[in-house]
Amino acid sequence: MFNRRTVDNKILFPVLLWTGLLLILSSISAVLYMRKNAREKVHSESMALIRLNAGSISGYFTSRGRVVTTFFDNPFLIDYFRSYRQRAGALGPVFPAITRCFQNVLDSDTTIESIFFADESTGEYFDEEGRYADAGYSAKNRPWWKRTLEQNRLYCGSPDFDIADSTISASILMPIRESGGQVLGVGGIDILITTVSSIVETTRYQGKGQAFLTDEQGRMVCFPGIPPSVSMLHDLSAVDSLLPSSSGFKRLAAAMGRSDEGSVTLRWDGKRHVALFVPVRAESPYLNWKLGLLIPERTITSPVRRLTWISLISALAAILLVFVAVSAVVHRTVRPLQALARRLDEMANHEGDLTQDLPVETSDVIGQTARNFNLFIGQIRNLLRRVLDNTRDLVSRTEHLQHQSESISEGARLMTRQAQLAAVTSDQMMRSLDEIALGVTRVVDASIRSNRSVIDGESMVGQRRNRMKETLDQVTQISGEMEKLYSVSQDLTQAVDAIKEITGQVTILAMNASIEAVRAGEHGQAFSVIAEEIQNLSGRAQESNQRTFSVIQDFRKRLDGFRGQLQTVRDRITDEFASSEEMHRTFESVSETVGRTASAAEDMKNQTEHQSKALREINQNIQSISEACDQIARGILESFTEITAVTNRVKDLSESADAFRVE
Repeated sequence: MFNRRTVDNKILFPVLLWTGLLLILSSISAVLYMRKNAREKVHSESMALIRLNAGSISGYFTSRGRVVTTFFDNPFLIDYFRSYRQRAGALGPVFPAITRCFQNVLDSDTTIESIFFADESTGEYFDEEGRYADAGYSAKNRPWWKRTLEQNRLYCGSPDFDIADSTISASILMPIRESGGQVLGVGGIDILITTVSSIVETTRYQGKGQAFLTDEQGRMVCFPGIPPSVSMLHDLSAVDSLLPSSSGFKRLAAAMGRSDEGSVTLRWDGKRHVALFVPVRAESPYLNWKLGLLIPERTITSPVRRLTWISLISALAAILLVFVAVSAVVHRTVRPLQALARRLDEMANHEGDLTQDLPVETSDVIGQTARNFNLFIGQIRNLLRRVLDNTRDLVSRTEHLQHQSESISEGARLMTRQAQLAAVTSDQMMRSLDEIALGVTRVVDASIRSNRSVIDGESMVGQRRNRMKETLDQVTQISGEMEKLYSVSQDLTQAVDAIKEITGQVTILAMNASIEAVRAGEHGQAFSVIAEEIQNLSGRAQESNQRTFSVIQDFRKRLDGFRGQLQTVRDRITDEFASSEEMHRTFESVSETVGRTASAAEDMKNQTEHQSKALREINQNIQSISEACDQIARGILESFTEITAVTNRVKDLSESADAFRVE
């Protein structure tokens, strides 16, 4: 009987299995994709935030650097200290105005703690309060003096922590030079970096995270959470030892030393964080610090976990919906199949009753199958009716065929004797044609050998002609390339003339510049040096241009000679190619004549062989006819026996067909 439960399982289980796998794989892919996007989003947004604040820090130092360059570019200040040459000497009546200039700078910006100048000739130190009164003090013995001269530019020194007022300050210094380049002294300002600290403290991602700032040597400038009195004395790698609940800062310090930007995973305050860092750079003053941000890893992983649970719940809900939908569809599909199976069982177990049709209850594929099966049963009924009619007719015909087979057997024996006489006559004619064919074959062989010799000669001439044609094409190609080289040499000559004209104009320009430099006096000395270098450069350019022109002229002369030789070779190859063409046509004519002779002999040979073959076939056919007549006679006797057996089987078939009910 039909097992409905088995069919349900066979349909439901694969559908649910593959649907569940697809949904689970889709959920995993979606989670991985969203995890990657979440990490990339946090990374890009955090890096953008850090870069923005790094730009604010560098902008802070750049604006203070402009104060130094503007203040010490004052001619009044430069002239005063140029004339001051005696240590502890008289300050003069204009010194109060100098100190007022210093004080005005402090009044204009509260972040500037002090502005100072250290004199190179006396070693004395001047600031907004006047001259430093310690007789044994010399600014030239201070570390910052030597470092400033080594830097030889406006730069920002390493920050220091003032224990007295708990402030962090940094110095922006630069060497002050006279117009001739002599060092007049070192000038600079001390600035509070409270503003920088506030930028670092407020640098957070979505209100979370911990920012930090390091100088060029990797020393901590600002690290909220670590007292400045401690952090200013250590580099970033010391955080692992300063805070027992933290680790991985040595790897972070190494990564910041190797690259400008990057990220490192570490542990801070007992929790996993991702550390991102970017450079804080400025050119005036020179600054090369690093700004970093510690972001809790939960900030990245929490959205991913939430999306993971949502995806898993959605997948389970989808699997449940698929189960309910597939169960309903399978139930509607299996119920008509069960009714169909019962009907087929009744038809198979009721003595071959073909008069009953299957019930058609639906219009879907199952109903269409039942209708098609009913049509098939109807065709079988019609077929059985025809089989019954044909078997009865076949019995009567086989009885008549038995009588005719006896008369056919006697006629076959007579035909065998006549075929044997015809075979003897055709054998004699075949031997005569074989002798004729042998003579024709000898003529054909001689023609073939002659034609092969002519073809070989024609092939050799053709190969020589092809090689000469390839050589002529190559010479023509080389001639074309020579023309291109000749055109390029003309372009080079024009370029050399243009360069010659430009160098002449540059020489005139340099002479005019020298005249203007002489008119400018002392202020035009540097410009005069530049004008002289331009004249020297113009002279060297003219010499190089002249040598280039000579090389191009020599190249064009050699190119003209090679063009003439190449044309001579091309003419000779053209003449040889024409001769080979004439020889090739002669060989073609001879080959055509020999070919016609060989073709005629070959036709005669083929005709003779064809006639001989035809006679052989006739002889074979006559022998075959004789053998066939014998076989026919024997076959008729065998057929008589088979016809008798067929008659008996047809009677059995008729009795078997009667077992089915078709009406």
